[in-house]
Formats: sequence, C-alpha cells, structure tokens
Amino acid sequence: MGCPVRPSCQDSLDAYRTPIFLLRASKAGLPTSPYIVSDNVKDIMFEADFPMVLFPLHPASNGAYKVVNSEGSLYRTVKSLGMNQKYPVCAENLFGRLISAKSLLGAVDDPLVTKVAARVYEEFRLPICRLYLQVLGEEAYLCSLSPVHPEELTQRELRVLRDRIEATGKHFG
Repeated sequence: MGCPVRPSCQDSLDAYRTPIFLLRASKAGLPTSPYIVSDNVKDIMFEADFPMVLFPLHPASNGAYKVVNSEGSLYRTVKSLGMNQKYPVCAENLFGRLISAKSLLGAVDDPLVTKVAARVYEEFRLPICRLYLQVLGEEAYLCSLSPVHPEELTQRELRVLRDRIEATGKHFG
C-alpha cells in the first residue's frame, strides 16, 4: 500500500483504444490526426479522403492497420478489420508518411518523434509501447498506439531499459 502503480488501469485502457487515445492526446496538446470512428463505409467516405489508414477497434487487434486507396478496398478492409462489421474502425486521412516507433520510457531512436514520444509517456505512463505516427515535413502526428511484445525487444533495448530503471532507483517517476 502507498506505492502508486504506473501506468494506471485507466491509462492503459485509454491508450490501447485508438479513438480514446487520440482524444486524450489531443486534449493534452499532442499533435494527432483527424479521425472518424464507424462501421459504415459511406460515413467514412463522407468524412475522410483517399488514401486513408484504418485501425481496427476490436480487442484482439494488437497493432494491425491497413492503408486503403479506393472505395472497393475500403469496403473489404472495413469488413476484415471490423470482423464482418461487428466492430467499428478508426479511419484517418493519410496525409503524410506513416511510421511506427518503439517507445521505451518515452525515448525513441527517431529524433523527429522524440518530443511526441516523451509527451505520450508523460500522459499515459506506458513504459513500453509502439507509436504509429504520420510525418509531414518536420511534424509528427499521432495515429495510434499498440503494445510491444517481449520478443520484439532487442538486447540493446533491454540494456537501455535496465540502465534507465537502475538510474531512477527502480521508479519510473
């Protein structure tokens, strides 16, 4: 008792549901992509333009996404990612280069994403996650976030984590 647990259950739940993640990130002043949540292709086409990127919202999605360039592809992708339209998708205009970056305690290897990753860590307190961003010029916009599985971590990344944890007295501050 008396020791705070980080991330909180609420932070974890919010971070791994793309629309909630984007809403909280936007409210915290982080740059985000505009999005629409729907299982209806016509609604998505009314709100977003091609090309677009779709993130599934079903609980077992774990970082899946698809880029679509046409109406036919959109129908197939909404059906596929939405598990036959049982779940909606989060659709975002694709206006930049889509990248992903592993964030370890708010640090990333990509200097363009460094400030955004640190701010995501401050807001959600997730020690390890994968950020999906769109890069346009020198700006990075958040699109989604997913877990990083232990087997995805390199030996160098594990050493960085160990060193950072030891340097902070085993607290993530």
